[in-house]
Amino acid sequence: MKFIARHIVRKTCQHILWLWAVLGQPLSVAGRTRWLLSFLLGFNLFYLQPARAIVFEEIYSFETGPNYLYTKLLLGDDGNYYGASSNGGAGYAGTVFRMTPAGALTILFSFNVANGRNVHGDLAKDALGNLYGTTYQGGANGLGVVFKVTPGGSGTNLFSFSGTNGSGPWSGLTIGLDGNFYGNTVSGGQSNKGTVFKISPGGTLTTLVHFNGTNGDSPFAPLTLGADGNLYGSTTAGGTSQNGTLFRITTSGTLTTLFSFSGGNGSQPYGALVQGPDGAFYGTTTYGGTFSQGTIFKLNTNGTMPWLVSLGGTTGVKPYAGLTFGNDGSLYGTTTYAGDFGHGTAFKITTDGVMTVLASFDKNNGDTAYGSLLKDGDGNFLGATVYGGSGWIGNIFKITPTGSLSSLADCGNLDGSRSQSGVIQGADGLLYGSTSSGGAGGYGTLWKTSLTGGFTNLVHFNSTNGAAPAAPLLQARDGAFYGTTSAGGSNNSGTVFQLSSNGVFTSLHSFASLNEGATPQAGLWQGDDGLLYGTAYAGGASNLGTVFKVTTNGNLTLLVNFVGANGSGPHSSLVPGGDGYLYGTTFLGGTSNLGTVFQISTNGQLTTKVSFRGTNGAKPHSRLLLMPDGWLYGTTTSGGTYGYGTVFKMDTNGSLVTLAAFPFGNGKTPSALVTAHDGYFYGLLGFNGGESPDSLFAVAPNGSINFLFGFSGTNGFWPYGDLLRAGDGSFYGTMSSYGSRGEGNIFRIYDDPVLSAKPANGNQLALAWPAYANHYLLQASTNLALTNGWSAVPAPATLNSNNVFTLSLPVGPGNQFFRLRR
Repeated sequence: MKFIARHIVRKTCQHILWLWAVLGQPLSVAGRTRWLLSFLLGFNLFYLQPARAIVFEEIYSFETGPNYLYTKLLLGDDGNYYGASSNGGAGYAGTVFRMTPAGALTILFSFNVANGRNVHGDLAKDALGNLYGTTYQGGANGLGVVFKVTPGGSGTNLFSFSGTNGSGPWSGLTIGLDGNFYGNTVSGGQSNKGTVFKISPGGTLTTLVHFNGTNGDSPFAPLTLGADGNLYGSTTAGGTSQNGTLFRITTSGTLTTLFSFSGGNGSQPYGALVQGPDGAFYGTTTYGGTFSQGTIFKLNTNGTMPWLVSLGGTTGVKPYAGLTFGNDGSLYGTTTYAGDFGHGTAFKITTDGVMTVLASFDKNNGDTAYGSLLKDGDGNFLGATVYGGSGWIGNIFKITPTGSLSSLADCGNLDGSRSQSGVIQGADGLLYGSTSSGGAGGYGTLWKTSLTGGFTNLVHFNSTNGAAPAAPLLQARDGAFYGTTSAGGSNNSGTVFQLSSNGVFTSLHSFASLNEGATPQAGLWQGDDGLLYGTAYAGGASNLGTVFKVTTNGNLTLLVNFVGANGSGPHSSLVPGGDGYLYGTTFLGGTSNLGTVFQISTNGQLTTKVSFRGTNGAKPHSRLLLMPDGWLYGTTTSGGTYGYGTVFKMDTNGSLVTLAAFPFGNGKTPSALVTAHDGYFYGLLGFNGGESPDSLFAVAPNGSINFLFGFSGTNGFWPYGDLLRAGDGSFYGTMSSYGSRGEGNIFRIYDDPVLSAKPANGNQLALAWPAYANHYLLQASTNLALTNGWSAVPAPATLNSNNVFTLSLPVGPGNQFFRLRR
């Protein structure tokens, strides 16, 4: 064997040769430049077989929005509003966010458990615009933190609670006249019943009070700075009757219990107190009162309670939020339950105790408002909800003093989530797809991205123009993109839409369920007649789905009603069979109610070609693939030998051959198939119930299955959409969940082929690399230190009998290096 010269690059290559000797296999060095340094070539004694290395790249990750809002909004010096969420963000652990007056949300900071988790309390702001708050959990000890976030979004953990000094701060912080921040912990302290603490802006914490039951227990409400410079608050338990207390505490830690609730006059105050011009404090209890559904009260500073209103019935019940003074001198607040729709109410009450219900939450405009209202410059009120909104994960609402209630911002996933459609490559080379939820309207988006990133949202669905798109787009011959939404439109049964090449969106048609179908899950196909053909999963005469055709200006014609015997619930797009007919599948129906493959003419003549019976597969939901051999290839989501899906082929006469059956250990529910130059079929497996990673698989023409790559959550989970093999030879797709920012992603997968070698006759060296690397170039160099020292080596145009490129080259004097490069 030729020895390697003594310099660092050649020593690195020597280590590579040593790894070959130990491991008995080639070593691939992959990088973002996507080239593979093979090895230093001498009289090499190791026989190296061509191999493949699967490389995964996340092109874009959809971000979880600020979910579940418990806090009161804060008005910043810049005119924007600031708040925090208990969940969402890149770490699934909560956020600090900014909202413009128009309702546009931006996440400033995401918690990740290590730096905190679950913000439930109000934010406080210093003179420089820095935001301070607490998290209920997370931090160094998992018991909550005090944090600081700058206006630019830089976060700092100021203090982690340890238990003895408190744990579980729920209420947020209140800034005192001395510039320090004051807050509570729900538990921890000497009696594990909570504490009151003071913390400096730099993070020095002093415990002022340890609750012991007699003086209170479990304070959830934020402290209120009184006109006298003292702080006023409440506990949800403890006191003389164990129903909670109202207290005053000085900044040096002297606590005075002002009032103990007894149940009949209220129980468990969760909301902040507010001091009126008369010096009295006003507040709410979540339980207790005449109907045990909560109260509204007035408290004098001497501990007397002049009046109390018991909640029940249509007033709304169980208020968690405190009260806010309006310009008219009345107090405004919210309840979390009951009202006209069962999701709580907004109300006002005078300082004499006269209450008026202003509006009822209906889920769409919010549900379960925990935080107090914030009065804006116009005298209206802004608030946030824990639930409700389009994604049922909270929203920000506005209510006027006269009771006009509207949703201002949906706190779902800002740039979209649950991308179920997969991707297509447009004529411009960009990738196009959709998300089924999230976006500004909360009902999904259309987007585009380059092959390397540069994500752009194109359309935000708002229900009126469609909702929940689940199918891939089609770029028609006019250059426009066409697709379907599974919901929304004028009948909430789905739509057909057009997105022009210059980005103009048009909702072309709203489905009328009984007459045309409903809930289309599949994309469209354009026929030679210029019409668009598709399927609807439900609706029609039997509510079992339909086949339709529609013009590019939205005129729809019903072709077939599924009735069960001929299929039910078509989930896949139609494909041409090369014989003038279209072919598709139904998820259910047929003789065994396990799905069908059908043939249909463009004028609606339908023939069932296959009824699945379980042993040969069941419940197909992906489109078919027509191959040059005239067979249609597809997958079923269940059935087969192991019960977890199959790969099959069918000729246009309906003869079906099962090629492969999936075992549960590698996932289930295979996607549609795509092909590559190596003759293999590729697809994705998902919906495995968490038993094993979702997988990228390859099926050989003889039916053998190879599982090439597993999705683990951090790189994505639950692939609904199909793969795309783009012009660069890579596979592209979408994951509907997880990824680096929580709500699924757009990804690329490509093969990084290994170049291998063995001695040939005489002074010849035989290089070999796999067929799927036909879009790589073979290059050679005599000096790795030279960046531009690589020259192209003419490669063979044909493959050997093992589907491998081979090339024999003479071994010259000195060092020789070879690589494959995209």
